[in-house]
Amino acid sequence: MVLMNQPSPANPTLREQLAAPRRFITLYGTTPPRAAAPPEQIAAAADRLTQRVRDLKLDGLVVYDVQDEGARTDAPRPFPFLPTAESRAYARLLQQRSGLTAISYKCVIDMSEAGWRNWLAETRAEYGVDHLALVGSATPNRAAIAGG
Repeated sequence: MVLMNQPSPANPTLREQLAAPRRFITLYGTTPPRAAAPPEQIAAAADRLTQRVRDLKLDGLVVYDVQDEGARTDAPRPFPFLPTAESRAYARLLQQRSGLTAISYKCVIDMSEAGWRNWLAETRAEYGVDHLALVGSATPNRAAIAGG
């Protein structure tokens, strides 16, 4: 597979672009496939996405950490929440397939400090992902939702 957007002086890395405050950055966001999908389906989804964005002038990809936000409203969900694959793993796969830097979202509201430190070290060492977007709760009163 041909990798896109390889860093060069004419094509700086996402890290270099983020350090240039006047530089416009173009990202493409996606969600990981369903957690129950077999590895070959996850790889096929990554390949399809890579093909879809190949001709776009992107600086990076964003992989969202999808959470069940059913507690945000009393309205019933139109369909059941289905967990998605680990955002870090999908970000790594997309980086490998596309050559683009992937930013992995992570909801950190339920993590202890020790859990957070382990997750962070693992993210870089095992997944090769070092661009993160960290988010909190989708609702202002997460403790009430979690029953605590």
